[in-house]
Amino acid sequence: MKMKKLNIALLTLGFSKERKEATGITIMSYAKELKRLGHNVIIISSKKGFRTEILREYEKVDGIKIYRPYKSYIFGYAKAIDDVERKEKLEFDIIHNFSNAPVLALRAILSKFYAKKAMTIQTIKGKSAKIFGSLVFSPLLNLMDAVTVPTEFLKNKIKRYGCFKKVWIIRSHIDTSKFRPLNKEKLKKKYGYENKKIIFYYGAVRKESKGVEYLEEAAKSFENDRNVLFVFAPRNPEYIKDYGDLKGKNKRVVQNIDIVDYVNLADVIVLPYKDMKSTEGNPSCILEAMACKTPVITTNLDEINEIAVDREEVLMVNPLDSKDIAEKIKIMLNDKGLRERLIDNAYRKSKEFDIKKKIEEYLEIYEESLGLI
Repeated sequence: MKMKKLNIALLTLGFSKERKEATGITIMSYAKELKRLGHNVIIISSKKGFRTEILREYEKVDGIKIYRPYKSYIFGYAKAIDDVERKEKLEFDIIHNFSNAPVLALRAILSKFYAKKAMTIQTIKGKSAKIFGSLVFSPLLNLMDAVTVPTEFLKNKIKRYGCFKKVWIIRSHIDTSKFRPLNKEKLKKKYGYENKKIIFYYGAVRKESKGVEYLEEAAKSFENDRNVLFVFAPRNPEYIKDYGDLKGKNKRVVQNIDIVDYVNLADVIVLPYKDMKSTEGNPSCILEAMACKTPVITTNLDEINEIAVDREEVLMVNPLDSKDIAEKIKIMLNDKGLRERLIDNAYRKSKEFDIKKKIEEYLEIYEESLGLI
């Protein structure tokens, strides 16, 4: 039976103009896929962006309406739901809140004062590094109609802290029609990297979790090899000062790039997380690289072990270990057989995370919450 057209509000903190947050990127792709399937999707976010940045109250991006009427990170969302329902002359069927912090479930919970018939869904994307992001607020999740998390690790955590609701595990998604293999040598020529082995890092640069300083340290082992270049593409370049000068002898910082091209031209992508704080439970960077047939070196952490197997789909390093990172980069560059096996296995695995598959899992939750199944 075909599902009826739903009015869906997606609540998030993403969509700052100056920051390309993974959450904002994945939620936009999710919204566009819902729209393609015939649903009416509106994103509601905060007017307050990064630091002093104030964002537009309304805009339309790729056909998706984005409302940011208030600066509040929690309490303004309920009034925003009421404002949008009046302006759009509709009633929301689903209010789906995305956050790392369980306390931010209050956005959807309070929205029920206005959207009384709507079902509320909370997706916890990963572990928060903020004090107010503590899992001690997990009992708030019991007030939601459904809860989703990306990992078994996080599910067990929130249950230990008092969430007794049914918790669905839905892995992070990527768009495999966008992230797909391209010709590596042609791209290297296009961007001036001929005859270079490119070690690539991209994503946010946060001192508490991302481990970029350990990759920078590992790069020193290759300073005498003119053929190896470490390229960093930080989503938030204001943090570079925390790591010294990334524009060293064999290092380069790039901004405002075509990320699909760079993921494809890289010989190795290194994502040396210290832990998974302030990171999606299933990091989209790992999945995107897998889908582009670019081999990945990442950290041996519980959450990552749920989506990839060491020496089968990725190479794993010990946390906080720059020597191990350097050694694994050398192995990846020199062991062709291992590299090809990792690439083939990872590419097949990446198909499991395609947005079209993941959206079916979310729609099942919507249907169950609404009593349609």
